Amino acid sequence: MPFDDDDRFLLGVSDGTLLQGTYDEDLRCGWELAREGAGEDRFDPSGAIVHGSIEWVTASIYDPNVVEPQLPRVLPLFPDLDRWAA
Repeated sequence: MPFDDDDRFLLGVSDGTLLQGTYDEDLRCGWELAREGAGEDRFDPSGAIVHGSIEWVTASIYDPNVVEPQLPRVLPLFPDLDRWAA
């Protein structure tokens, strides 16, 4: 599943693990742990191994907002009071 512009992709596992996969020039797949889940993760030359109870796995194209989520916008605690305080 390599793409022309970006050879990264994501695998989300039901235990909360997020894996980032990449392809090299020879189309060999490499793995990185983007977010640790409840299972124990291990990497070896043949692939990524997630030990634990897995109910589902989902694949998607790489999105930096998933790997490094942006901080949410700060919301005022009391919007009516903040308007009068200024």
